Amino acid sequence: MQSHPLKPKQLLKAIAVLILFLGIGLRSVNLGSRPLHHDESIHATFSAQWAEAPERAFYKYDPTYHGPFLYCITRWIFPLFGVGAAEARIFPLVFGILSLFSCFLFTRWMGFAGAAATFSLLALSPLMIYYSRFLAHDMPSLFFSTLMAYALLRFYEAVAEKNYREVRNAFLLGAIALGLLFSVKTVAILYVFIFLTYFGFDLALRRWNHQPAFWPAEWKSKSVWGTSLILGALCFTVAYGVFQTSYFQNPSAFYDGLFGKNLTYWWNQHKIERLVGPTTFHLRSLLLHELPLCLILGLALTRVTLRWRHGKKALALLAVVFLLTVPLPWSLENGLPQWLVAFFKTLKLKSSPDFFLYGMCFVFGILGSFQLRKEKRPFLAFLNYWTFASLAIYSYAGEKAPWLTLHTAFPATLLSGAFLSRRFAEMAESLKTSWQLPVTRRVAACGFLLLLGYQARLAYYVTHVVAGKPTDLLSQVHNHADVDRVMEWMKREAFETGEKNDGISVALLGNVTWAFYFRFIENGFKKFSLDAKNITGKERFILTDEPTAKTLSDRLLHDGYQRYQYVHSGWWVPEHHKLGWRDWVNYAIFRKPTGNPGTTPLIVFHRPVGPVLPPAPTPVRDTAAATPLPVTNQ
Repeated sequence: MQSHPLKPKQLLKAIAVLILFLGIGLRSVNLGSRPLHHDESIHATFSAQWAEAPERAFYKYDPTYHGPFLYCITRWIFPLFGVGAAEARIFPLVFGILSLFSCFLFTRWMGFAGAAATFSLLALSPLMIYYSRFLAHDMPSLFFSTLMAYALLRFYEAVAEKNYREVRNAFLLGAIALGLLFSVKTVAILYVFIFLTYFGFDLALRRWNHQPAFWPAEWKSKSVWGTSLILGALCFTVAYGVFQTSYFQNPSAFYDGLFGKNLTYWWNQHKIERLVGPTTFHLRSLLLHELPLCLILGLALTRVTLRWRHGKKALALLAVVFLLTVPLPWSLENGLPQWLVAFFKTLKLKSSPDFFLYGMCFVFGILGSFQLRKEKRPFLAFLNYWTFASLAIYSYAGEKAPWLTLHTAFPATLLSGAFLSRRFAEMAESLKTSWQLPVTRRVAACGFLLLLGYQARLAYYVTHVVAGKPTDLLSQVHNHADVDRVMEWMKREAFETGEKNDGISVALLGNVTWAFYFRFIENGFKKFSLDAKNITGKERFILTDEPTAKTLSDRLLHDGYQRYQYVHSGWWVPEHHKLGWRDWVNYAIFRKPTGNPGTTPLIVFHRPVGPVLPPAPTPVRDTAAATPLPVTNQ
């Protein structure tokens, strides 16, 4: 019987199909298996309340909980698919998949091979996969910002081609995407800043190099820009206004989302640093979760910098800064004059590695973009500027949340794919006809597949193995699995005693409220009190935090209640003065954080009525040495 050896082209197709199925499968399988995060519980609760009482409980814009877009969409998901954690996560899953495929929007600039390389990196990205299953605002933010970037690039191209119709279409697409982005999250302001400063950067280089003006001279006398601006403003107003006002039910939110409450609120959060972390937080997070991006960009941008006239000197200086600051980090608050410490604090410089971070953003970001623009590679220059501007801005921002790393990781992935486009195209062309590849390309291909395998394993680990556990960086202030265990206990008791869930009286008090509120809605527990003053002693379960439990304990124990202690939430928030780079390397390899992850207790008072046994209490770590619990709600 004649054998049919596998052809190279068939192997490429098999690998592509495998990556596609892994990318979508890791995002969509077992959506409801991980306990809801603190923020997810809030978002799901507001959406479920709106769905249940549309005229009364619609979401009223509050910058603490971001824009209404998430709630406007999720409130329709529950009537269609049911109320539950898995159903709530359909929202981020849809936008996560849209963001995954959005790389093909840039095929005209990076080629199909570059888009395929980008797709491979996005499909198996631990950050992209984890937050595609996380009911928050960042996935739609990424998607709409990508549409804005595409519109900006198409706008540039259409102006160069003197194609007025395409200029207008790109302008309108950008206005719609911007309006939707503003209705999602205040990061819209940061994206506007990044894209506008790049536009200014490009215009300045044109003037510096005595290039022709960006605007065609013959357009100045026409109504090209007036028509586009009017239509664009209209598209922005409609796209933004429909969602920002919660379908016109809250008109005052229109102004508050643009220039009102949001700017004041988030600038205050920046100053107080609500979620504490080192300035290098996002760089370290990229090294931990997106190692292929760091390797690809490090090699590619080093080559780009070396082509600059003073590139060797810049890289040598950056290497010196690295050696003096990173291997043995030192605090900028010790041994320096107070005025200098105050100046460093203004710039959010906390420890010595911060100098390397901003030095790298200048050398690779500014000088790298300048060199790429000089080489007439504007698409790469734009992506490079977007990547390092995002890294610098989010590193400077006072809040250090792991989901914010997405806003640097995504453009970095696009940039990596664009750098790989030529190599991928050459390799694919060679494999169409023969297995015979040069040794260097074989090594490169094997290395890339190994990196993708590393990413797939890590993505599975953080998303499906340790998801939500306080020992993982991505689980920041995550509700513990004990929340689900207590809910199962309550449901078992309702079943075994012949009562319905809505027949059991429950009290929900203190900081544990948000952990259970949505679960009560999901499981039909409707008789519950939220005020300790309303405790009557007839409640079957009283769920509360430790401070509230102290005030109630003597009375409830006297009335026949039994007291159980579980874990409410857990977190690992690294602080700059407690962790060095060695600690991060140890965490990257063994996933064991330095020090005890912080936890907060969940106290359950239960009035026994039968043989239903509660779950065994979870051992609670000593939290005395742990970092203080940050104030959350985004």
